[in-house]
Amino acid sequence: MLDNRAEIYLTSDRAQLSRAVDQIFAQQPEIVVICGGDGAQHVCLTMLANRYAQAGVALPQILMLALGTMNDAASSLKVNHPVSLLRDVLSKLDRGQSLEIKLFRPMTVNGEIAFMYGAGIPVAFLERYYRDKPAGAGGGSIGGFLTVGTVVWSEIFIELGLADNQGWLQRLLYLLGLGDVTGWLNELLDILGMSDAAEWQAKDLLVRFSSESLDQSTGDFVHYTGLMASVISQIGLGFKAFPHTMNHQGSFTLLTTNLSFAEIIACAPFILLGDQVEGIDNRVLKRVVIEYSQPTVRAVDGDIKDPFRDPNIHPTKDVLGIGPILEIIMG
Repeated sequence: MLDNRAEIYLTSDRAQLSRAVDQIFAQQPEIVVICGGDGAQHVCLTMLANRYAQAGVALPQILMLALGTMNDAASSLKVNHPVSLLRDVLSKLDRGQSLEIKLFRPMTVNGEIAFMYGAGIPVAFLERYYRDKPAGAGGGSIGGFLTVGTVVWSEIFIELGLADNQGWLQRLLYLLGLGDVTGWLNELLDILGMSDAAEWQAKDLLVRFSSESLDQSTGDFVHYTGLMASVISQIGLGFKAFPHTMNHQGSFTLLTTNLSFAEIIACAPFILLGDQVEGIDNRVLKRVVIEYSQPTVRAVDGDIKDPFRDPNIHPTKDVLGIGPILEIIMG
């Protein structure tokens, strides 16, 4: 489709991407096309923004082609149909027509451009999702919905005391002479590929925040089951956990909760409507420092940030802020 109309760079690591960015900057194109999902957009935009900022030069217009596993940024911006979008843009350029542009300010995580950030439940869900993919759960929406089902069942499974042979419900069933029921349940779980349901576990968090925008004192660590920050509305599977965040350009929404995953899913209709849900707090911020009481695995745009495996990741601290204005091509 592009024929000889674009210089194409295929990169497989950050070193290759860095060289490609240098070449792009040297050519000063009007448009840069980034192919990939949220993670690829995150890395490419960060390198581009840093290179152009060093020279004090404005960024070119950005055409996002959603070709990754997770495309929540593109979906939120309504540019999630890559083939038709590219065809439309090329057609307008051929006819000399102006492109439709949307100004968008992403957030930053430790200086890198980002769309979403999370810890606790969001990380545990992603780890389960990625782990299930090779086992046949698949990717994309199908794999995501299967993971949601598995996780919700896991919490019910544990809550009912079925997670181990000493669970209260299993003991009761045996006393009532219904011990075969547990065997039937285990067989059903095997068939559904959920025999390890009890392995789901989202680690609780002890967190404190520091921000000029926060009203209350944040000197003490506070308990949460999960937290997320986002500048986009969707967080996967079409679920708009942040329905109003894109109305606040130049800021991001920080969401914290003490609810379980199953309780969050049960509250989904109210979250989608933007209603206040008991157990879920959200704040609109421009900058916040997040500190954890112990080394904690986090997630940024679908990528797991594990300080136990990567010494370059700060074990207990992240700084969230607002990035540069991007000109996103809408068509």
